[in-house]
Amino acid sequence: MSTTTIETRPELRGAIGQVLKNSKMITILIALLIGGVGVFSFVNSRQQSTSLQAMSDYYASHKILADLTEKNKWEFQKLNVDEAIVSVLPGFKKVMENHPSSRAAFLARAELAQFYVNHGEAEKAIALYEGNLKHSSGLDSMTSHFALALTFELLGKCTEARSHFEKSFSSTESTFKMLAQEGLTRCVK
Repeated sequence: MSTTTIETRPELRGAIGQVLKNSKMITILIALLIGGVGVFSFVNSRQQSTSLQAMSDYYASHKILADLTEKNKWEFQKLNVDEAIVSVLPGFKKVMENHPSSRAAFLARAELAQFYVNHGEAEKAIALYEGNLKHSSGLDSMTSHFALALTFELLGKCTEARSHFEKSFSSTESTFKMLAQEGLTRCVK
């Protein structure tokens, strides 16, 4: 029984020699691969951390607003919203400015817009809903179009409302189609 060694097989000697010559290159490639994975992991963890911070900031403001509403019995009362919630606005604005495309910012804009509508300042909700349109897609976009349509309808601006009802009607979601159809019926040309 013979054993194969480098001495008995010269082609192995050449192959191993090539590997040894290229070992520096292989080491460099492995180091770059490990470094790339490390950078990706770092960036991904920073994005997750930023997203978590944005949600934390949003929920803190949300909680203050909910507590103020309950304490003051504000449900659907006419208010000067900016004065009534002066302690909450900076938190919502921080989320919207620092993380404009985040889920937290979407929720902050939607909640603040709805608060304006519910308390008689629907005009101020429009820019917030439009901000959500700018930074959203899919179902969030349809929700924003529908909210804008209802806000414009509430303000008696049926031309603008129809435009957003029509965009909501183009949704594949049957609920949006039904509600948008009802809105289009209410805002007859």
